[in-house]
Amino acid sequence: MQTAKALHEAETFSSFLLFLFLAPSTQQVAEASFNNICKIDNSMKIHLIYKRIPNRILERHDEVVADLGSVIVAKSEFKGMLTPLKVNGVEVIKNGYNMLYFAFIGENYDVLKVYDEKRNFKGLYIDVLAYTKREGNTLEMLDLFLDIFVFPDGDAFLIDEDELEMALDYGLIDRETFDFAYSVADEIFEKLKRGEFPPAIVWEYEWRD
Repeated sequence: MQTAKALHEAETFSSFLLFLFLAPSTQQVAEASFNNICKIDNSMKIHLIYKRIPNRILERHDEVVADLGSVIVAKSEFKGMLTPLKVNGVEVIKNGYNMLYFAFIGENYDVLKVYDEKRNFKGLYIDVLAYTKREGNTLEMLDLFLDIFVFPDGDAFLIDEDELEMALDYGLIDRETFDFAYSVADEIFEKLKRGEFPPAIVWEYEWRD
């Protein structure tokens, strides 16, 4: 017979699994990013493979704005989100918004420039990644739960810490991976304070219909 504590732990774990796979969270941003693309005739495409612990894999061929070898810039539209994403009480991403996506080969982050339906810049959405690899026209990334949103005025917020904590608590990641994710986020925040992030190339491209 299960004790009350055991039942509580089982319910909590079940809720965590639902949270990972079903709940409307910033995970939707990654899924929307890779599952929905803008239609642009005669454009190059990049095959994106976005992995998320424990075993979720999102694949898509996205339209390429610029292929600079070590940096890929693509454009896309957010669709399929169950609820809008709010940061610090402000709605920052919802269905119908657009993005420019910057993938940096060999780095532990990516950057999305987010635009609303009127093409107003809403801010930067940054994924903390275990890696970013490229082989030919294929990109592969492994998400490490933590994300950062930077408003146009420079205010930055760390989000999805609860997801990372639960991943550690339930053995989906080890302490080394947990600490690594925070170290990447901490480094990005330090560079933001010094005006060294995002990379300059992010400001060289704007959304174009």
